[in-house]
Amino acid sequence: MAHHLFFFHHDRKVVVVGAGYIAVEMAGILKSLGSEVHQLIRYDHVLRSFDDSVSKAVTEEMRHMGIDLVTNSHVRYDTACSTTVRFES
Repeated sequence: MAHHLFFFHHDRKVVVVGAGYIAVEMAGILKSLGSEVHQLIRYDHVLRSFDDSVSKAVTEEMRHMGIDLVTNSHVRYDTACSTTVRFES
């Protein structure tokens, strides 16, 4: 599944979908730039294909930075409106 990035420009809030390294980098960059970042991930940690200790350390650091990791999320794209993302957590 490709990682997608969605920007919601209301009050500088951003939603990042995915837990791979590109999504993790973008979430960190956007948080550093002052955005409120919510990252939707399917499991309980990011970078699942990396070494377990790295994955856990990065997940903890993201939370420490103030990135809201919304775990166990299931994203569904609304085909009627390309800017609508629905998710369950």
